[in-house]
Amino acid sequence: MHSTPRLSRAIGASALLLALCCAPAAQAGGKKRPFPLFEPVAPINPPSDVATRTWFTPELDVQLSRYTGEPITHGNDVKLLVTGAEFFPRRLELIAAAREAVDFQNYLWRDDESGLAVARALAAATQRGVRVRLIMDWTNAFPHEQSYRIMQNAGIEILVYNQAFWGLPEFNKRLHEKVMIVDGEVALQGGANMANEYLLGTPEMPLWQDLEFEMRGPLTAQMQRRYDANWNWMATMDYRARVRKQQQTGGAGTVTKKYTIYHEPTPTSNAPVGTSKALLQHQQPYRWEGQGDVYAQMMADLIDQARERLILYVPYLAPEPSFKEAILRAAKRGVDVSLVTNSAATNDMAFILVNAAYTHYGKLIRAGVKIYEREKSTLHAKAILVDRKALTVGSHNFTHRSFNENGEANAMTDDLQAIERFERMFAEDRASFRHVDEAEYRKLIRTLPQLSGLILGRWLEGLF
Repeated sequence: MHSTPRLSRAIGASALLLALCCAPAAQAGGKKRPFPLFEPVAPINPPSDVATRTWFTPELDVQLSRYTGEPITHGNDVKLLVTGAEFFPRRLELIAAAREAVDFQNYLWRDDESGLAVARALAAATQRGVRVRLIMDWTNAFPHEQSYRIMQNAGIEILVYNQAFWGLPEFNKRLHEKVMIVDGEVALQGGANMANEYLLGTPEMPLWQDLEFEMRGPLTAQMQRRYDANWNWMATMDYRARVRKQQQTGGAGTVTKKYTIYHEPTPTSNAPVGTSKALLQHQQPYRWEGQGDVYAQMMADLIDQARERLILYVPYLAPEPSFKEAILRAAKRGVDVSLVTNSAATNDMAFILVNAAYTHYGKLIRAGVKIYEREKSTLHAKAILVDRKALTVGSHNFTHRSFNENGEANAMTDDLQAIERFERMFAEDRASFRHVDEAEYRKLIRTLPQLSGLILGRWLEGLF
C-alpha cells in the first residue's frame, strides 16, 4: 500500500468502513423507493438522421435510457483528458473562467499542493461573485483541514452527505461521484479525487493513471439538472434529520435549514454544440432500492454488444458475477478482450484486492481474456471501450461496492476522437504492462502465504 502523509487516518477510516460494512444497518430514517425501470424517453436534440444513427440496436438504445432514466443525448462535444497532467490545469482554467456557477462533487480532498490549489481557485471564484456549491461524503469531510476552511471561509456552501446523525437505513452507502459543472455549460467527470497522486504527482508518489471527460452540450445540461435535484434532496434529508434529532433529545425552538434549498434550476442549454452521442450513467443506490442490480445489467448488456474488441480498465478486480460473466461470454465468442488492472506493486489496496483479483485470473485467462498488470504507477482510471462504438469513463470501479453501495457517475459516448485517444493511450502504455498468461498466473499463486491471501482476499472482496 502506498505511504501517504495521511496513512494513519486512512487506516482508521478503513477500520471504520470495515465495521460499518459488517454491522447491521440502522433502522432510522425513511425507506428507499424501489428503483423503477423508466418509460422509454425521446433523445434530446436528435439530428435529422437520428433514425439511422442508432448506437447499438434501436431496442438496446431504448433499454439504456430505461436503465438510467435519462435520454441519449445528441450534439455533444466530448474530449478525453488523460491523467492529471491534462485535467488538473484544465480544472483550474475552467474555475478561473466561471461567470455564474460552479457545482462540484468529490469523494476525497487532501491538504496537499493540488488539493489546496483547487480549494483556493474555488474560493477566488466565490469572491468574484460566482455561486459555488460542493457536495462531499461525510467520511472524507474534515472541517479542521486547511482546504475545507479555505472554502468555508470564502462562503462556499459545503453539503456533507450522510452524516452519522442522519440515521439513514444504510449508513454504509456513500457518495463516490466526481463531477464539476461550470455555468451549466461545461463539465468534467471521471475518477480523480482532489489530491496530488491524482492531479500532480510527486517524487514520492508518481502521478496515477486516471481519466476524465470534458463535456459540453445536452449531456452537460442533464448533469446540471441531476446535480440540482441531488442537492435539494440531500439538503432536505439533512433538515429532516436535524428536526428528528431535536425531537429525540427534547430540544425546543425552530430548527433552521443548514443548507439552502434552491427553487430555481441552474440555467442550462440543450443546444447542440458538437456531433457526438452521449449517455449519463448515474447510479444512486442511496436513494433507489435495487438500482445497483439495474446498473450491473446495463454494463453487462453493453459488454454483450462487443463483436471485435473490448478493452476494460478495472483498477480493482473484484467484479460482480454478472459483470464477470459478460466478460467471459465476450471472450468465448471470439472478441479480443484486454483487461488492464493493478499489480501488487501499484494497487493502493494491495493485500486485500490484489489477492481477490488473483482468484478471478484463472477463469478469465482460460476463456481467452488478456490480463495486463500496470507496474509503473497506480491505475485509478475506470473505463470500458466496446468495439469503436462506445467508451464509458467515470467513477465506477465495477466492484460489489460500486454496484450496490456507492453513488457513482459515468458518461458514455461514441465520440470518435475520444475513442481514438483512448486507443492510443492503451497502445502506448501496453509496452510497460506485464501480460499475465497462464504460466505467469501459476507463478503468482504458487506459495502457501499467497494461497492464504487468496482465501482472505476473496472473502473480503465483497466489501469493496
